[in-house]
Amino acid sequence: MIRCYVVFAIFAAFFLSAACSSSGGSKPAAGTATPDVGASAKADCSATKPSADAEASLLPPAGTATRVTASIQSVGPDGVALSDGTKFALAPNARVVRQELVCMSDLKVGMYVAITGKRQPDNTVIASIVSVFPVSIAANVPSGQSPRPGGNLMTNATISEISGRTFTVTFEGGGAKITAAPDAQLVKQTDATIADLRAGELITATVNNSVSQSILIQ
Repeated sequence: MIRCYVVFAIFAAFFLSAACSSSGGSKPAAGTATPDVGASAKADCSATKPSADAEASLLPPAGTATRVTASIQSVGPDGVALSDGTKFALAPNARVVRQELVCMSDLKVGMYVAITGKRQPDNTVIASIVSVFPVSIAANVPSGQSPRPGGNLMTNATISEISGRTFTVTFEGGGAKITAAPDAQLVKQTDATIADLRAGELITATVNNSVSQSILIQ
């Protein structure tokens, strides 16, 4: 009986110290690894607001459009007015997503992710950004790998296995072994709607000819 209480106390202490409330006390999904009890919150979770690069990974390429980041001042029938003076209308099919910081323990097998990282001599990838896409757009983002500025490699793929801070992914024609850097940005986007745009919300909008088709709520 004493041994049972000791085991219970150890598990209780672990869950109270966990960095992510989303991990709660639920049993990890098959294929995922239990977070390291000795790891600090900083090692498991993004401790700060995602960088501009992480935000960009959640939005489609700007092309000839302009990306603007500011707080919403007002939303009305004529569109959105931002605190920096920018005004734009919303396209009828405007895509709105909300981003949140997540932990390594939030990554699950089957998630579709966009990974920004650098290829190593052994052909693995050290990730600086891991962005989780919602199911609604995963089918519209082609899988594969492509070079990015600064020597980075973009990998769009599905997580197939997780072990600690290392996970494997599969994509069209191949796969890769990924290790999240200690300071990697881990973000997840979830579907939102135009109705979720409210005064005071910080957003990044892709605007072309005073019309926005992509908005990221931060």
